Amino acid sequence: MKFNAWMLAPVLLLGTTVAFCVLIIVIAYAVVRPRPVETNPWLASTHEDAKHNARRRFIAEDRHLSVATATGAVTFSLVGPATVAAWQVRLYRPNDPAQDRLVPWRDGAQPMVVSDLAAGAWQVSISDVGGTWLTETAFSVP
Repeated sequence: MKFNAWMLAPVLLLGTTVAFCVLIIVIAYAVVRPRPVETNPWLASTHEDAKHNARRRFIAEDRHLSVATATGAVTFSLVGPATVAAWQVRLYRPNDPAQDRLVPWRDGAQPMVVSDLAAGAWQVSISDVGGTWLTETAFSVP
């Protein structure tokens, strides 16, 4: 019987592929040590439940945060009953944390204007003076 070298080609091809996959797995386990980000991820995310409940209460009390933007300035207005006299407004700039601000809003019944904001995407969160989170929204400054 004559030996056919073509029968060896699939065996070599599959063997090389398996060896390469095993090598990649060994390197991945040797170099990259997987570790959890949080030891108790459920416990670390409970603040998200509190935010969700606060947002639902805010809406249930028939309140809404209105945001009007202009070049370099933003006007915040609270639509609905103002049950809290003073607020804290946290302005968050996703791509430049150096521009983040915490601004007191002394009278929630009156609109508040924040100027000197860089153009682009911003997020605002509103809390009472005690730090109880109430609502948040995203906006863009032209």
